Amino acid sequence: MTVKRPTTAPATPSVQGGGEPALRRRGGLSIQSKLLVMLLSVSLVSSVIVGVIGFLNGRDSLRDAAFDQLTTIRELRTEEIEREFASIQQGVVLDSRNASAAEGAAALVAGFAELQSATLEPDQEAAVDSFYEEQFVPALEERSGLDYAPEAFIPATPAGRYVQYHYTVQRALDDYDAGLALNDAGDGSAWSQANATYGPYFTGLVDTLGYEDVLILDKQGNVAFSAFKSVDLGVNMN
Repeated sequence: MTVKRPTTAPATPSVQGGGEPALRRRGGLSIQSKLLVMLLSVSLVSSVIVGVIGFLNGRDSLRDAAFDQLTTIRELRTEEIEREFASIQQGVVLDSRNASAAEGAAALVAGFAELQSATLEPDQEAAVDSFYEEQFVPALEERSGLDYAPEAFIPATPAGRYVQYHYTVQRALDDYDAGLALNDAGDGSAWSQANATYGPYFTGLVDTLGYEDVLILDKQGNVAFSAFKSVDLGVNMN
């Protein structure tokens, strides 16, 4: 007796929509991929942390170095300035003890005191006012950006206005060389005589020693002499 086994056809995968057979895939990353991602993340975070720490340390080091350099420069400049002022002070002391300086200062102060009773003509007074209104104050306002009243700068004493009329206001504001060379305005005053005699000595200090100016003050604080005879002349420092 012959027994036949039934033939079983192999299972046919289901077809969706008449296309290719649908394959079943597992979702998510493999363990190896996850490890790689973790290692890359740790490396990236470590690099960022190290970079930030390096940046902060480098910034602090550069800042400290810059401060140290500035402090050193400041100390060197301070020493230079102190030496320069000490040299100037010593030079002024020696120059003031010179016989010509002492005699000239006394003569100029005495001449300035005599001018306290001097008077100017109305047109001369107007020339002093015009100088400050039209030259000095506009130039000052242009440089400073502020507003000023001319009356705040015009000398308050008769002697101050007198010497400024004869030695200051009749030339351009910035013509310093003319003021330095003017030794006698020809007004016949004792101050002009003293200036003609001793002025060249004081102006010589400006030329030879490089002083910005040479001022002589009386005991009341009046500038009885200025080598450049500019707007400092005749004003009261008080």
